[in-house]
Amino acid sequence: MQKICLPLLLCAAFLSACERPAPGQVVTVGAYTMMLGHEPDPLQVGFDARLHLTINDRDGQPRRDCTASFRQFMPGMDMIHDNDVTAMPMDNNGVYSGATASFSMGGEWVLDVMLDCGEGVVNHPFTYQLEWPE
Repeated sequence: MQKICLPLLLCAAFLSACERPAPGQVVTVGAYTMMLGHEPDPLQVGFDARLHLTINDRDGQPRRDCTASFRQFMPGMDMIHDNDVTAMPMDNNGVYSGATASFSMGGEWVLDVMLDCGEGVVNHPFTYQLEWPE
């Protein structure tokens, strides 16, 4: 029985890791629709997050030929990493992913996503309100 259960568990874990995450925010910028999801959801003070970005063109077709990156900052706060740009490489499923730095305090945070699909850079500031833990 143990020999059967282990392969089944490994297969289930692999399949769940390959699922596309549900988008947290969807916006249209220029000719593209960007869907940004993240883990954990919601974002939490004191933790970093894994971002997942999907990009579609006007016809709803996935764009897999883009370069994506983001910048994480708090408006009005001068922090050491405000100008750091983090690349979001694309995986085999067409999802662009990247890891944030830790969200060090509650308040308004911006994940400014930058996208270049060969027609110039477009960006969109995804805004989040993080609550202090109780």
